[in-house]
Amino acid sequence: MAVEYNGRDHLDPDRARRDVEREAYVTAAGWTMLRFGAYLIIRHPDLVAARVRTTLRHDPTRSSAGQPRTVSPTRWNSFRSE
Repeated sequence: MAVEYNGRDHLDPDRARRDVEREAYVTAAGWTMLRFGAYLIIRHPDLVAARVRTTLRHDPTRSSAGQPRTVSPTRWNSFRSE
């Protein structure tokens, strides 16, 4: 599972494009992507934690052996902002 905090900088068109590309990459690799905005994280961290727990409990993206799948760190880093 990948968890992403979406702050104000994610409204930038270039950043938003990288976000979409990164999400496509990790979901194609079999991961579940969760995104949370600042308001929810700051005002309702309990709801964020509950969503993460629920997703971990029922995450269909774990391998049959129960181990998480991995992605290439080099590829992941290619999505970072400059």
